[in-house]
Amino acid sequence: MPIPLKHLLNVFCVCCLLPSFGHALEAVTLLEGQTRYPLGLALEYLEDPAKQWTLNEVLTPERSAQFVPSQQKTLNFGFTESAYWVRFRLVNPTFQKQELVLQMDHPLLGLVQLYSPAPLDQFRMDEAGMFLPFTYRKIKNRNIVFPITSHSNTDQVFYLRVEGEDTLQLNLTLWTPKAFNSHDRDEQYGLGAYFGLIAVMVLYNLFLFISVRDRSYLYYVLYIAAFGAYAFSQNGLAYEYLWPGDSWWAQRFNPLSAVSVELFALLFTQHFLHTAEHTPRLHRFIQFQMICTWIVAILTFTVPLRLSATLAGILGLTFSFTALTAGWLSLRKGFRPAFYYLLAFFVLILGAVAYALRAFGILPNTFLTTYGLQIGSAVEVVLLSLAVADRINTITRQAEQAQAEALRQQQLVVKNQKQALEKQRRLTEAYERFVPHELLDFLHKESILDVKLGDSVETDMSVLFTDIRSFTSLSEHMTPQENFRFLNSYFERLGPSVREHHGFIDKYIGDAIMALFPRQPDDAVQASIAMLKALTLYNEERVRYGLVPIRNGVGINTGKLMLGTLGESSRMEGSVISKTVNLSARIEGMTKLYGAPLLISEFTFLNLCHPERYAIRVVDRVKAKGKTEPVTVFEIMDGERPEIRDRKLTHAKAFEEAVAVFYMKDFRDAYKRFTAYLTHNPTDQAARIYVERCHPLLNGVIPRNWDGINELKEK
Repeated sequence: MPIPLKHLLNVFCVCCLLPSFGHALEAVTLLEGQTRYPLGLALEYLEDPAKQWTLNEVLTPERSAQFVPSQQKTLNFGFTESAYWVRFRLVNPTFQKQELVLQMDHPLLGLVQLYSPAPLDQFRMDEAGMFLPFTYRKIKNRNIVFPITSHSNTDQVFYLRVEGEDTLQLNLTLWTPKAFNSHDRDEQYGLGAYFGLIAVMVLYNLFLFISVRDRSYLYYVLYIAAFGAYAFSQNGLAYEYLWPGDSWWAQRFNPLSAVSVELFALLFTQHFLHTAEHTPRLHRFIQFQMICTWIVAILTFTVPLRLSATLAGILGLTFSFTALTAGWLSLRKGFRPAFYYLLAFFVLILGAVAYALRAFGILPNTFLTTYGLQIGSAVEVVLLSLAVADRINTITRQAEQAQAEALRQQQLVVKNQKQALEKQRRLTEAYERFVPHELLDFLHKESILDVKLGDSVETDMSVLFTDIRSFTSLSEHMTPQENFRFLNSYFERLGPSVREHHGFIDKYIGDAIMALFPRQPDDAVQASIAMLKALTLYNEERVRYGLVPIRNGVGINTGKLMLGTLGESSRMEGSVISKTVNLSARIEGMTKLYGAPLLISEFTFLNLCHPERYAIRVVDRVKAKGKTEPVTVFEIMDGERPEIRDRKLTHAKAFEEAVAVFYMKDFRDAYKRFTAYLTHNPTDQAARIYVERCHPLLNGVIPRNWDGINELKEK
């Protein structure tokens, strides 16, 4: 800003009259090899309460005489509504022009205007600060930095006008550009380490929160993040990186982040120390503080910046008292993690107090006071991490101790419960041995306890009957105990075949087995073949022990049946009722008549998924007593001994043709065919039966109304 020529005389007078004001402005002399010039004790300052003076007014003899020499290395005016003018004298006795950097080590100054001497006794004005966008700065740095040129052989006076809504602290240093860059780089390294620690702690504790789901970790993470944001703002980085073109947000972010720190610190304190349990009165006070914090957070956007910063500071002081009190009371209650909490906040408060006292000008500007907040918060973050970890360990130990105590107290109860559960398990297994769980599934019951008399369901199934041929004569030679051992040994070998092929045993009837197959008839057929093969192996074992081999027959029928419970209220059992079951039992009885191990009905045959997989032949057409519709019976030969199966298969076509001729009532031809068939397979009992049927028919002895259909006898 150029100064009119009419004021040059005033400037000259000020320079000449300086000794008459009782002191002379101490000069900063540039020396060869010196890279840093602290300006604290070389400054003079003048308060402008109304913020209205211009440089022209300051240059008048009256105002110039009112400048006060600095007695401190850092000028600290605290919170003030005044503007301040500061001047310093720079002497360059060398014959070289020197480029310098003027650094103001306080990022949050509102507005700083530097008036540098210019040619023709004028002044050039540069300005920077939070009131202006960051992009206005000539030197892009988080601190306010101005370039200064000192010409050779000159004696110059520089003026600064400073105002702001935060604390006014003036720590001015002149640097050579190289030294300034080195100093700034070191500061950046320090800040990088600090914010790196904050980021690591945020991520580490966030991971722990996700793992343990303890809300204390969440509030701790939010507290650390808010503190990092506050430190980011305090160091001018938010202004530089977040809102370089918006000074309003840059100014508001600082008190807003401070309020966020206090809010999350209160939430963390409340949950970490269990204040509702340990300190109920203090807990209510903490809730009141949180309400106040929310109010201040809202006011931050509306009230003047100085007021919001003051309110945030008051809340911070209040929380300091709350944190120390809550930590001390919880520690007295025996809550061990409170020790780390108390120590952490004590260190933080100590650093914050040092920083605040420096801000109010009570303490000098040193490394510890300048970076007290960062140092205290870094130590606090580490200590609080230990506190949270110790809290989790304490809770875990307490839970383990409580669990161990509970286990000791309930040892007898648990033992009895185990015995009861074991008894219940064995009882359930016993019930399943008497009542198949498939029956419960079909009745849609969870447990045998849910079954009621009369529960039933209609469904399609294949029914399998099998029993031992000539069991009566066989059992006559055994004692009752031997009979039981024999039958159990027999059932033990045949039962697995049913279960392996998706069936279940409905009941044992003496030496007979009744099994049900709910999926498809192929399961029943394959189970029957497997039973016959198992019986072959069993007979080989009996022969080795000198026992008589046994034979059995299997009959299968498929159709609808009713599955449910029969009996009376005090005694009932699962049962199956249907003509399908009766026909299956009668077909099994025919196996002895025809000498065939496995017979199936036409209903089973027609529902087979893969009939081509089995060796099958037609045996006879029969009808149940009292029934009019005949049923075709088929023999499946896959369970026969190989030599018998091969003979039957070789001449199966001849046998079936003979059966067809028989039912066409050409008995003479049928007789010839069966007789010829027996020459090739003399042991086929079914063919012998047909020959015996043909004898009376050849002689003309035909029963009245005889249709050639064999009538099934009751099983």
